[in-house]
Amino acid sequence: MIYQLTKLALSRDVFMDIANRFDAFVNKTENFLYTTDNIHILSLLAAALIVVSVFFAVLYIGVKLFAFVCSIGEKKKSDENKKDEPEPETEDSALASELQSELDKSDKFLKPSLEKLNADALVIEQENKIQTAEEDTKEAHLSKKENPAFALDWQKSSINKANGNQDSRLVLKKNIRDLICMIVNMLGHNIDELKIAQALMFRCKEDWSEESILQLVRAIKEFLDLCNQAAFDNVRRLKDLPSDEECILRLIAGDASYAMALLEALLDDRINQAVALKNADKQHEIFQQAAQYSCCFGTLAEINDAGLAAASFELAIEMCPDSTVAWSRCAEVYRQNGQIEKANWAYRNVLKLAQQNNDAQQEANANKFLSQYLYDLGDSVKASQLYMQSKNYYDSIGINRPLDRKELEILEQIDSSDSEKIIQSVLGIRQNLNSL
Repeated sequence: MIYQLTKLALSRDVFMDIANRFDAFVNKTENFLYTTDNIHILSLLAAALIVVSVFFAVLYIGVKLFAFVCSIGEKKKSDENKKDEPEPETEDSALASELQSELDKSDKFLKPSLEKLNADALVIEQENKIQTAEEDTKEAHLSKKENPAFALDWQKSSINKANGNQDSRLVLKKNIRDLICMIVNMLGHNIDELKIAQALMFRCKEDWSEESILQLVRAIKEFLDLCNQAAFDNVRRLKDLPSDEECILRLIAGDASYAMALLEALLDDRINQAVALKNADKQHEIFQQAAQYSCCFGTLAEINDAGLAAASFELAIEMCPDSTVAWSRCAEVYRQNGQIEKANWAYRNVLKLAQQNNDAQQEANANKFLSQYLYDLGDSVKASQLYMQSKNYYDSIGINRPLDRKELEILEQIDSSDSEKIIQSVLGIRQNLNSL
């Protein structure tokens, strides 16, 4: 019993000691908290703890987002790799791909013009390496025989050739308006129309078809021939019109409006003559001539105003419905204006007239457009056949053949000609006739 009481007393002492120590701790804590400086320190520690917690939270979120973005990128790459893997070809798909590859190889006008220019440049470089001094001498002798006056001028460029910079001043690619001067100059020196068209196809940086280039050269040649024949003198008496020299000067500068004014006056005069006639055969003959002038007018108008060009070609068709050139020119402008269905209709008329009249050039031009039209409709086999027929014709006349080194030298000499010399060469025929 005494032992138990002693044990109980000791345990009470222990509890009392613990209680006293706890009271002392509580008193010290209260004294610390009620001190202003201590409360300030605690608030700073709490703020620092919050800032550190927010920093680590933001860092954790950023790491998670970065990992998510990386996983998306890897998924896209894997999907692209799967797409690039070739699929097993069936018999139909193999046949379709074979037809497609055949059309792509032959379809030069569907390729970007940059590829064409690069190919032309490579061909020129190869020809320059192959050509020997003996061939140059032979060509110079031949050109001298055919046209001595101009051949002598061309040979001046041999100085540049010796220095290795024969085309340093020649700007190869130009707009069509900038190349009119070259056309007039070459026509003034009796250069072949096809050779001029070849030079234009090589130098023109605009998307003009072979037919448009050929017709432009012929239209300018026809206008210059009319000037030499004094065809505008009669209409100039009835209306205030510029002189032939002034029109040619403006044409050299790339402005065809003066030439178009003369052609319009001549066209109106021919239409009035035809209407006044009672003889049907004579009337038809004059209307044919007027349709030719109308096509010439429209081809010059095509440089700046496709709408005016279309109207003039439609007028030519009205005056001469069986004119293959008028239908072809009209179809070409329809195509340029995006009127595909009208162009298709006009080109089919061209094809009928060309086959009747045995006009290979217009047939080739119509086949070229119709091949593109059929290709867009999905008939790649027929499109390939028509295009190859067109391509074979243009290859046979060499209009798409790149110029060689000697021809580049000639173009350099032509580019350096001034306007006065060009006009003198163009109107030389008329001056010789007047002197007689």
